[in-house]
Amino acid sequence: MNKNKYQFIWSDSYPKKENLNLSLNKIIKDGWGNFGVEYVDKNIITADYLLLALHNNNIIGFTAARKINFRKKIVYYVEFTSVILEHQGKKLSLLLNKKLFIKLLLNNILSGVFSLEIMTISPNPRVLGSIYRNASTCYPDPYKVEPKPPEYITELTKKLLTFLKEPFKELDNYNVITGFYDNYPHLIHTKETVQKDKDKIINDFSNKLLKFDQNGGRDFVIYAKFYVKDFIKRIG
Repeated sequence: MNKNKYQFIWSDSYPKKENLNLSLNKIIKDGWGNFGVEYVDKNIITADYLLLALHNNNIIGFTAARKINFRKKIVYYVEFTSVILEHQGKKLSLLLNKKLFIKLLLNNILSGVFSLEIMTISPNPRVLGSIYRNASTCYPDPYKVEPKPPEYITELTKKLLTFLKEPFKELDNYNVITGFYDNYPHLIHTKETVQKDKDKIINDFSNKLLKFDQNGGRDFVIYAKFYVKDFIKRIG
């Protein structure tokens, strides 16, 4: 991929803010499914960090994150990363998140913290696989399959779900939530439609816990911790 053909800009520097929510909604609809403009206004436009990817002056992807205060420190929630279909398969999502994570890590370093804790919610095995391969710590861990997360992660997950105020029915012992897709049934993935990871173990693990072959409707609540060394090695 020729990285020079993409431009990256933080939303507070983007000059065309009046239609930004419509542009981002179109990208989400193309890359994931239709969440609706209200979702974008509530969860994306208001993010603490919103990085845009441009091609020929058009927004073709973005990533968004919010800050959560937990135990007197900051944990970042990655709200959404999406790229239009035409530009998928070019590692643009990875590049967006790498740029986002480096900025967040630098913010932490300036505050005297030399690590980065992030959380995200996703039904996508490819997302879990990418985080697992690059973070020093990842939960759920598809290779260890602990029946219960550490107490710290359990507390943080509950804090996150309270912070988000999104509807869900259950949080199980594997950090899987159900109920979110009651409002978005058209977004539920099946075993055939979900984006698969390159690692069969991660795909099998995801299918077992998220039940794609039983109409899914479940999400991983993923926790990861990165150190400076994780950004020195290849991210991807």
